[in-house]
Amino acid sequence: MTPDPVRIEARFLDGRTEVRLLIRHPMHTGRERDPDSGAPIPALYIDTLIVERIAADGRTHELLQADFGPGIARNPFHHFAFGGGAPGETVRVRWRDTGGNEASGETVITA
Repeated sequence: MTPDPVRIEARFLDGRTEVRLLIRHPMHTGRERDPDSGAPIPALYIDTLIVERIAADGRTHELLQADFGPGIARNPFHHFAFGGGAPGETVRVRWRDTGGNEASGETVITA
């Protein structure tokens, strides 16, 4: 894994917040083989993704919870929008994979 496994951008425009999210993760399906040894590579993929908005008053609002399977591409990119939010508020992303690894990241919503 890389030291910065989550990159997030959030921009408020026309009454909604657009979020772009890149997660650096190998996303092994369990059907791959090591090219050198031919040994199977165990399944290791993100199975839970949670996106939250932290409002100016400190309250947390869950925006998205996704449960993934092994068919998601390596280094998945997600782009979505939600109504509301405001410049200066925070978008936080958390994920967990099938190996028990977890990571998170956050960014401030810009105008």
